[in-house]
Amino acid sequence: MTSRVLRRGGWNAVGIVLFVVMVFPVFWMISTAFKTDDQINSLTPTWFSATPTLRHFGDAIHTPFFWTDVKNSLIIGSSSSRSR
Repeated sequence: MTSRVLRRGGWNAVGIVLFVVMVFPVFWMISTAFKTDDQINSLTPTWFSATPTLRHFGDAIHTPFFWTDVKNSLIIGSSSSRSR
């Protein structure tokens, strides 16, 4: 093997590690949204819930001012994308 192939393999490994580090919080946020309260508060982490639930989404939707916050986020997001 040439040093170029080894160097490229090393950079690919670095890129994969960085990708995993950057994507893991998004994965954890999404997987936690579907966990039960006991799984969320457990001292041992659960990667995937065996009994997924949508209750947390219902709780969020019924929180006061949820739809106002969604509307504000959409306004800010659309206005910032138009200013480019």
